[in-house]
Amino acid sequence: MQPRVWIDKVVFVDESSLQLNKNDVVVVVGPNNAGKTTFLREILANASSSTDGSLVKESTYFREGTSDELIAWISTLARRKEGQEYETFLGISFYYENLVRMWNGPGKLEQYSRFFVYFLTTDQRLNASAPVGSFSAANEAPALPIHRLYLDDRLEVTLSSYFRRAYGVDLVVDRFGGNLIPLRVGQKPAATAEHDRASFQYMQKIRLLPFLHSQGDGMRSFAGILLTLAGQLENVLIIDEPETFLHPPQIRLLGRMLASSDFAERQIFMATHSGDFIRGLLESDSSRVRVVRITRDDRGAAICELSNDRLRDLWSDPLLRYSNILDGLFHEKVIICEADGDARFYSAIADALSDNRGGKNLDIMFTHCGGKDRVPMVIRALRNLNVPVSCALDIDVIRDRAKFKDLVESTGGEWISIEPQWKLVVDAVGRTVPKRLTGDVVRDISLVLQSVTSDQFPDDAAKQVELAMRATSPWKALKAFGKAAIPPGDPTRAFSRLDALLRSSGIYLVSEGELEGFVRSIGNHGPKWVAEVLKLNLLVDPELESARTFVSELTGMGGSPTPVR
Repeated sequence: MQPRVWIDKVVFVDESSLQLNKNDVVVVVGPNNAGKTTFLREILANASSSTDGSLVKESTYFREGTSDELIAWISTLARRKEGQEYETFLGISFYYENLVRMWNGPGKLEQYSRFFVYFLTTDQRLNASAPVGSFSAANEAPALPIHRLYLDDRLEVTLSSYFRRAYGVDLVVDRFGGNLIPLRVGQKPAATAEHDRASFQYMQKIRLLPFLHSQGDGMRSFAGILLTLAGQLENVLIIDEPETFLHPPQIRLLGRMLASSDFAERQIFMATHSGDFIRGLLESDSSRVRVVRITRDDRGAAICELSNDRLRDLWSDPLLRYSNILDGLFHEKVIICEADGDARFYSAIADALSDNRGGKNLDIMFTHCGGKDRVPMVIRALRNLNVPVSCALDIDVIRDRAKFKDLVESTGGEWISIEPQWKLVVDAVGRTVPKRLTGDVVRDISLVLQSVTSDQFPDDAAKQVELAMRATSPWKALKAFGKAAIPPGDPTRAFSRLDALLRSSGIYLVSEGELEGFVRSIGNHGPKWVAEVLKLNLLVDPELESARTFVSELTGMGGSPTPVR
C-alpha cells in the first residue's frame, strides 16, 4: 500500500478555517488580485514548514499508512549512488531514519513534502508531454507519468477517452521510440491477429501519427494535466489557473474530469478565473467539489466557503446553468438588470465614467436575468455565493406588492420598514392619472418629431406622440414619466424616503421611469434605443447627465460627475 498524505485543516488569518477530506477538489475563486494564487503558494509553503502567510495561518496534514509501508514504497523509487550513505529521490537526499521521524511526528512534512505535494506550474504542464527517457520496466519503478502510461493499457485508454472528447483524436503511447518514450496524437491504429502491437507493420502506423509535443499549447496543457492526474506520485496536487491555453468546451470538460471518480485518489487545490471551469466542476455533480471565495479590501482578506449543497441547489436552476450569472464569482460586485439592453447601456456609461476618472478600473459585472420577476432569485443566489450585488430596475417594479416584497427581502431589506412608504406611493399613484402641463406635452412631442427623418412617419414615433398626449393608466404614466407622475406632497416625499431605503439595500429605481426615459429624444425602444444612444458621446452629451449620475451612484463611484469637454 502506498502511504497517503492530505491536508485535513486550513486555518486562515481571519481565524476562519476549512476542514477537508482526503479526496476533496478545492477551487479558489474571487476578483482579480484577491489572493487566489497566494493561497495556493501558502498551502505549498505550509507543507514543509510553518510560515506567516497573508492568507493561510496554518495547515495540518494527515498521514495514512505505517512507517514500514512508507519505507517499502520509497525504497522502490529512491536510489543510492555508490559510496553514498544516503538515498536520493526527486532530487532530495535523505536518510531513512529521518524520514521515519518526520512520518511519526506531529509536525510538518519538512523537505519530504516534495514526495507528497506537487505544484503543477504552467511550464510543467506544457513540458509534461515531451518524450521521456526509457526505463527498465522489469527492474525499475516508473518514475514519471509517461512511464506509468507506458505500463498501464487501461490508464492509456482512460486518458485517451478524455483527450478524444476534448480534441477528437486519441492520445497514443509510442512504445517503439528506442531510448525515448514519446506520445502521439491521432486515430490509434487497431491491432489485428496478423499485425499485433509488436509487429513492424503496427509500428509503421504508429509512427505516421504526429508527436504530441509538436502540437499547440492547448493540447499540450490539457494532456499535461491528464498525465499529472493519472501518473504523478504525489497525493496533493496544486494547479493555478488550469484553464490556461484552453477554449471554453475544453475548459468545461477539464472541470468535469478533475471532479470525476477516475481521479478520486487525489486531493486537488486550484485557483481559477473561469466561469466555464466552475460550470464543468458543477456539471460533474460531485460531492468532492469545494468552492472557496477570497475577497480583499482595506481591512484585509475575507475567506468564505460556498457550501456544496447550496451550489448544487443553485445549479439545478436553468437560469444559472445556462447563463453567465456564476461569472459574478470573479468580480468585486454584480449589478442585475432587467434585460440585456439595460446591462449594455449601464455598462457603457460606467466604462466612460471610469476611464474619465482614471485610477483603478471598475471590477463590476453588469448582467441581466430576462425580466424583473427573476431578479430576486438571482440576487439570493449571488448573496449566497458571498458576492456583493445590486440591481437597477424600472420604477414600476413597485406595483405588485408580493413581487416587490420578495425583491426587498432578497436583498436583506426589512419589509416592515419599507411597506409604509411603499403604500403611500402606490395608493397615490393608483388613484391619480396625472395631468400633464401643456409645455411638457409640446416639449415631448417636439423631441419625437425632431428625431424623425424618414418620409413615412414611424410607428414607434406615433406611439411616443400618443403617449405624450394622454396617460392611459397611472402605471403606464409612472413608467413613461417616472417620479414626475407621482402626486406632489406626501406621496412625493414618501417616494424619496422609499428610494433612499431601497438604495441602502442595493435596489436602484430609475427615477425617469424606464431606461428609455434617460434620452427621450430617441424614439426607439429596447435594443434599438440602446444602439442609437451608444452612438452619443456618453461622457459629455447633456441629455445623458441624469444617466451618468444614476450610474455613478449605482456603481459606487460617487455623485454627479463633471464631464470633460
